[in-house]
Amino acid sequence: MAASVRTETAKAGTALTGPWARRGLLLVTAIAAVTLANAAGNVLPVKGLDVELALLVEVMIYLKATVALVAFGLLWWRLGQPIGHLALTGALGLVAIFSAAPVMISNGTLIMATSVVFHAALFLGAYMALNDDAAFSLPGRGSRPEG
Repeated sequence: MAASVRTETAKAGTALTGPWARRGLLLVTAIAAVTLANAAGNVLPVKGLDVELALLVEVMIYLKATVALVAFGLLWWRLGQPIGHLALTGALGLVAIFSAAPVMISNGTLIMATSVVFHAALFLGAYMALNDDAAFSLPGRGSRPEG
């Protein structure tokens, strides 16, 4: 399966071999994404929203922030194990998108485009998780469950 994302434990010869180095990079990526999204400001300001639309946008912000926190927690756990370069790059990209989306929506910055990219990232994250053997293994247990 050349196209699938697999862990590359044999290629762990970079500076990011320790779990705390990878987790630190995850944290810096999330903070940078939120900061840059906030700096983008109101590119397309949303003015005069209906009450119902304002409530919908507020619920979108809270749901996307919840997904961002859950994804950050899962990736924090996953980065405690060896991970390949491609999977690490994908994880950092996902956490950047998930972290920036609620901020961009609350600023009124390209709400539709932000939502499309966010939901595409959800599918990419699910694909990455399903093709990552180490995500299904617990210490002391076998790898991926059968069947």
